[in-house]
Amino acid sequence: MKIFRQDCLTCYQKITHQNDKLSYEKLEICPECLLHLPWAKNNCYRCGLVTLALDDFRTCEQCRENPPYFDRLFAPFFYQMPIAEMIMQLKFGRCVILAKTLHKLFLNRFAADFKAAQHNVPQMIIPMPLHKKRMRQRGYNQSYALARCFADKSRLNPLFVPVHDRLAWRTKPTIAQSSLDKQDRQKNIKDAFAVSPQIAQYQHVAILDDVVTTGATANALAKVIKVAGVDQVDLWCIARA
Repeated sequence: MKIFRQDCLTCYQKITHQNDKLSYEKLEICPECLLHLPWAKNNCYRCGLVTLALDDFRTCEQCRENPPYFDRLFAPFFYQMPIAEMIMQLKFGRCVILAKTLHKLFLNRFAADFKAAQHNVPQMIIPMPLHKKRMRQRGYNQSYALARCFADKSRLNPLFVPVHDRLAWRTKPTIAQSSLDKQDRQKNIKDAFAVSPQIAQYQHVAILDDVVTTGATANALAKVIKVAGVDQVDLWCIARA
């Protein structure tokens, strides 16, 4: 049996793998570091923030009183180190290869969560769109890089979901929501998205983003998608801030 070794991305210790495991199980993080990642827990089923609610879906009071347009948020992590650094490197450091690692970590938690909650898998993933100006500056969309991992049809991807990056787009450039107050956030994101009429052929889609901070941007996109005729809109991300 062939054995190979690689360095852990967080502690840089050697990890030993055997070739009888599928590649998605060969995480580039050692078991010790994997245990201490900032796994999300006690979070609201709807918005992803920590809640003390004990009902079946752990829905926080805010979401019960004023639910977002997206139906569910799934984030395996809170936005803390070292996941935050990986996302920053993917987003700004051109380390697109990290998309595969983050995808594997997402599946690591999603598989268990899926079985527990008996979710239905979306028919299509829509990567969070970048405005063309931001796209020219960055050179790529990190959310699309993540989404492509789900669209891999090989046996190395246990959860295949098609991806369509032209069903939704940004109609205007926006600034980071985290730097604005509530009123300015609403102005910033107002009429920021448009969708193709073709999106109405799907009953269930998932918006995919790297990190959700305030949730206002994703909520604005989810609203436009629902108005277009989609019944269920999930929000998938790597981390919830």
